[in-house]
Amino acid sequence: MLVMEEGGVSRHGLRETLAKAGWDSGEIAAVMANLHVTYDDHANYEYTSDLRVAREAVAEEMSAFRLVKKGGCCGEYEKSIVALRSDGERSRILVGFNHGH
Repeated sequence: MLVMEEGGVSRHGLRETLAKAGWDSGEIAAVMANLHVTYDDHANYEYTSDLRVAREAVAEEMSAFRLVKKGGCCGEYEKSIVALRSDGERSRILVGFNHGH
């Protein structure tokens, strides 16, 4: 399970953090691709914070996602993405962060 602390997860080393938490390589690839076109683009999202990701089917991750979201301020980005897992199954994942001040 992915453990998110107050302020969310760190963008640096996120791939390794998700792998250690048991995420499938397809799930990780989907999250990283989404973040590449959103979170990394500071021209559109200034002062990003409270990065959060959760597999919708994992209740503990969704609970942590909501707690981190509640602690954020200002603008918000949140998107549900579908990842194709290496076993051929689909996984729905929420990706979110806050931006602006």
